[in-house]
Amino acid sequence: MFTAWSALVYRLRWEIISFTFTMAVINGIWGAGVAPHLSAGGLVPAGTESDWVAEVTHQQLAAIGDTVLLYQGTDNGYGDPAFDAAVRSSVRALPRDAAPDTHTPWNTPKERADRLVSRDGRSIAVVVRLAGDNDTERHASLRRVRHSVETPTLRREGVHVSVTGPTAIRAEFRELAMSDLARAELVAFPLLLAALVWVFGSVTAATLLVAVGAVTAACSTAILRLMAAFTEVTTFALNVVVMLGLALTLDYALFMVSRFREELAAGREVPGALAAMMRTAGRTILVSGLIVTICASGLLVFDLGALRSLGLGGVAATFLAMTAALTVLPALLAVIGRGIDRFPVGRRKAQVPGTAATGVWARLARGVMARPLGWLAASTAVLVALGLPFAEARFTTTGPEVLPAHAESRAAYEALKADLPEITLPDALVVVTRLPRFSADETLNAYVEQVEALPGVREGRVLGRDRGLGVVAVDFAAEPKSDAARDVVRELRALAPPRGAVTAVGGQTAELIDTLSSVRGDLPVMLGTVVGVTLALLFIAFGSVLLPVKAVLVGALSLTACFGVVVWGFQDGHLAGPLAFTAPPGIDPSAVVLIAVIAFALSMDYEVFLLGRVREEWLRSGDNTAAVAAGMQRTAGLITRAALLMAIVIGALATAEAVLVKMIAVALLVAIFLDASLVRVILVPAAMRLLGRANWWLPRPFSALHRRIDVLEPRPASSSPPEPEEPDRPRI
Repeated sequence: MFTAWSALVYRLRWEIISFTFTMAVINGIWGAGVAPHLSAGGLVPAGTESDWVAEVTHQQLAAIGDTVLLYQGTDNGYGDPAFDAAVRSSVRALPRDAAPDTHTPWNTPKERADRLVSRDGRSIAVVVRLAGDNDTERHASLRRVRHSVETPTLRREGVHVSVTGPTAIRAEFRELAMSDLARAELVAFPLLLAALVWVFGSVTAATLLVAVGAVTAACSTAILRLMAAFTEVTTFALNVVVMLGLALTLDYALFMVSRFREELAAGREVPGALAAMMRTAGRTILVSGLIVTICASGLLVFDLGALRSLGLGGVAATFLAMTAALTVLPALLAVIGRGIDRFPVGRRKAQVPGTAATGVWARLARGVMARPLGWLAASTAVLVALGLPFAEARFTTTGPEVLPAHAESRAAYEALKADLPEITLPDALVVVTRLPRFSADETLNAYVEQVEALPGVREGRVLGRDRGLGVVAVDFAAEPKSDAARDVVRELRALAPPRGAVTAVGGQTAELIDTLSSVRGDLPVMLGTVVGVTLALLFIAFGSVLLPVKAVLVGALSLTACFGVVVWGFQDGHLAGPLAFTAPPGIDPSAVVLIAVIAFALSMDYEVFLLGRVREEWLRSGDNTAAVAAGMQRTAGLITRAALLMAIVIGALATAEAVLVKMIAVALLVAIFLDASLVRVILVPAAMRLLGRANWWLPRPFSALHRRIDVLEPRPASSSPPEPEEPDRPRI
C-alpha cells in the first residue's frame, strides 16, 4: 500500500504542491478571522444543575445584568456634583441597542442603590445588561459599550472607568488568547528555523520543514473556524490545536526526512528512497498518528464543551499533521531530491540502514543494559519523587485569576470585591421556579429566611423575579470553592423548596462540584477507551503482548511526574516569580485532563518511533540486546532533536499571559523533557533488557494474523528471525 502511495505522490508531486499551498493561503486568510467565533465558555458540564442555573439567569432574568462599569474618582466621589455629572454623561453615552438596561444609584430603589456605592463613596458601580442572545452577540455589544463609555466629561473630571463581569472576562480572555498565539508564533518560528538548520545541517531542509509546518498552522485555524459554525469551540483551542498541529507536523517531518536521507546515503535513487521512507517511517507515522488521534478523541466522552471542542480540534490537528507528513512532504522531497542537503551548515552524515550500530547512544544503551535493574530502580525513583506533590493537588475551576493581574476586567473585579462585594457574583445562585402567582414575594422572602438559617451562610437576598421564577443570591462565610463552601452548597441542595416550587442551586462553588463529579464519572470511560485502543494498536504494530503494557505503564509513570511538577510550580507557586504569574488557588480539572491526553499521546508517539526501529533490528538479527542498542542509536538522537523542536513550539506558549495556557505549556514541556531523556534513554532500555526475549512474545494463535496485517516495518524477505540464544543474566 505504502509503495503504491509513494509512486502516486511522486507522479503527482507538482499537482500536490500547487494545490496544497494554494489551499494553505486561502485557509490562512479565512482562518485568521476565527477569534470572534470562539467561546470562553464550555467549562461547566452541559445538563448539570449549575449549568441550567447559569443559562436561566443569563437569559430569562437577563435584566439583572452581568456586566459592571466601575467608576472610581480620584479627588471626589458619589454625591459630588461634578463626579455625578461625569458618570451620568458616561451612562447616557451608552448605545441603547447595545446596552438596553442600566442600573445606577440614581434609577434604582434606595435599598438596592446602597449596594452600588462603596463605603467611602469614591467608587460606584453601574450594572448593565448587554444585548445579544449568545456570547458572540454580547461580545459585539460589549465592544460598543467600551468604545462609548469614555466621555470627555469623564476624562476632564479625572474619573476612571473600567469594565468587568463574566462577559467582559470571557471577552478579554479571548483577546488575550489571540495575542498570546501571535506572540508564540513570533517567538517560535525564528527559533524553529535556527534549530532545524542545526538539526539537519542544511538550510534547504530547515526551510522545507518550516514551510510544511506553516501549512499545517494555517489550515488548523480554518478548521477551527469551520468547527465553530457547527458547535461551541473554546478559546483554548486556538492556542492548543494550532501549536499541537505544528509540533506534530515537525515531529513527523523530522523522522521522514531523516529516513529519506538515510536511504539516499544507501545509494537509492529518489523514487526508491521515497518508497523505502514510506514503507518504514511512513508506516510508523501512521501508527503514531492513529494513537494520537485515539487519545485526542478520548476528550469527546466528557460533558464539558471546552474539552469536546479540544478533542475535535486535536483529531483535526493530528489528521493535518499526518496528511502533511505522508503527502505534502513526500511531494516536496520528490521535487528537491538530493538537493535536500543544499546550502550545508556543518552537515550531519546520515547513517546507512543495516550498518552496525555504533555511537554514543548505542554505547549509552549498552551501559544501561549492563546493569538494568539498578538503572530501572533509579529512574523510577526519580519519576515517583517528582510525582509526589500531585497527592496534594487541589482541584478548582478557573475564574478571573486566569487573566494576568494587569487585565482590566480582572483588576476591576478585584476592586469590586474589595469595595463593593455585593455587586460581584454571589457565592451561590438559587433559581426558584413555579412560584405562586399571588404570593411570590412572600414565598421568596420565607425561603431566604430558611437559607440564612443554614450553617455557613452569611447572607441571602432576592436578586430578581420574573413570571413565576425568582433568583436568590447566597453569600457564604467561607471562601468560595473551599471545602466549607462545598458543604454549604450541599446543604442548599438538600433544603426543602417552598411548597409547590422547585429549586436549583448554581454559582461558582456549585459549578466546581458539578464539574468534579462529571469529570470523575467520565474519566474511567476515557481512560478505558484510550488505553484499550492504544494497547490494541501497539500489539498490532509490534507483534508483542508485553511491550504495549510496558509502554502504557511507563507513560502513566511519566505523566504522574509531570503532574507533580505542575502542582509544585503552579498551585504551590514556586514558578510564579520566574514565569510572572499569580499562583492560582488550585488546578483546573479540565486542564489536568487535557494535559494527560496530550502528554500521553506524545509519550506514545516517541515510543512508536523507538520501538519501530528496535523491531526492525530485531527482525534482522534476532538479538534483543543488539536490537535495543541499534534502535537507540538510530532514534535517540532523532527523538532528542524532535523533542527540542516540539519544546520550542509548545514552550513558546509558556510566554502566554493567561495562567491556564502557561500551565498547560509548562506541563507539556516537562513531559517532553522527561520522556526524551529519562524515559527513552534509561528506563525503556533497562526494562527491555530485563524482559529479554519476552519483549517479542506473541501467542501462537495471533502470530499468523499479525504477519498478515504487517502494520509496521515489514519482515526482511530472507527468512524469519533466528531464534536467539538466551542472553547472559544481566548484572545487578
